[in-house]
Amino acid sequence: MENKTVAIKIGDYLYKHCFGAYRLLYPIMKHYQDGAEIKLIKASVNAGDTVLDIGANIGFVTRLLSRSVGKQGCVYAFEPDEVNFRHLQAATQSLSNVTLKHAAVSNTSGTITVYKSPMLNVDHRTYPIDDYTSKSEVACLSIDDFLPKDTKLDFIKMDIQGYEFTALQGMKNTLIRNRDHLKLFMELWPAGLKKAGSSASAVIAFLEKCGFQPHLQRGQRLSPLTSLQAKDYDDEPDNIYFNIFVKKQ
Repeated sequence: MENKTVAIKIGDYLYKHCFGAYRLLYPIMKHYQDGAEIKLIKASVNAGDTVLDIGANIGFVTRLLSRSVGKQGCVYAFEPDEVNFRHLQAATQSLSNVTLKHAAVSNTSGTITVYKSPMLNVDHRTYPIDDYTSKSEVACLSIDDFLPKDTKLDFIKMDIQGYEFTALQGMKNTLIRNRDHLKLFMELWPAGLKKAGSSASAVIAFLEKCGFQPHLQRGQRLSPLTSLQAKDYDDEPDNIYFNIFVKKQ
């Protein structure tokens, strides 16, 4: 844990004071730390697909998705933090198949407060945190409002620090319309979901009601996860999180 804390502090320093070095080292770290997740995302996205990157941060996954969908595909990337968004713009400026939205994804469209992490650029929240003293108002949108109803949506990657249930509520109609072919890859962080007013089991139950079968991802292995099973994860401590892969039942 001490080594992880040191790594976080070094990463935060480089992000704030030497972003060029951070930009070079970040992909190396991601491939080392999240190799199985990257492989699953690549295997789930095809040329010509329309995909969403919700919580795009500085664009690592956005660029990966852009390569996977090719010239005939389309990537919509959403990032609410203004500093991250500027880096996202720089990382994707040459990618004609990427459309950026400086907004949070929520259950409605309007504005929302972003509470900014004092340490991590990947840990800003859209719900109050006691030791987050900096905040700003940003645009928010629901996917049901944003996407035309005739859009064929093929893949969603979502990592928004516990706000996933609220975002899912705002895309319910889109999920149901596209469930025969749509796949989702998203973080399931029980402690973050609880702080945002939800739970891991509520997320899984919602996806089941929309006609999907969530799977718990552990390395290369995918295991079906029901809402009843997910109740066992509802009270996990803050440092425990999972990824889930979701497809039609």
